[in-house]
Amino acid sequence: MALLAGVQVAIQHNLYPLTIETDCLVLVSAFTSGSLDDSELGFLIEDLRASLSTITAPVRFVRRSANRVAHVIAKEAFSGPANLVFTTDPSRAVRRMLSSDCNDI
Repeated sequence: MALLAGVQVAIQHNLYPLTIETDCLVLVSAFTSGSLDDSELGFLIEDLRASLSTITAPVRFVRRSANRVAHVIAKEAFSGPANLVFTTDPSRAVRRMLSSDCNDI
């Protein structure tokens, strides 16, 4: 659900180009297969496909270790206000993680 909400926010704010990275291989496989998903979360995949139908946005699998910033943001979202959106000024924890990621290259 967070992925769908993030995609919708990106589209609403014209944040292009958009690349979706997730550490959930099952999600990537289900999304890229193009087939109907009759699992419990199939409706989310269909909503994601519908949201992305008007733009080009690849959906890619990345290792969890390469997705650390997303996990920090998710953790902050669960413990913070209901409508947490970073537009221009990320939190100190996110800036620290981004700096760490950039220095690991």
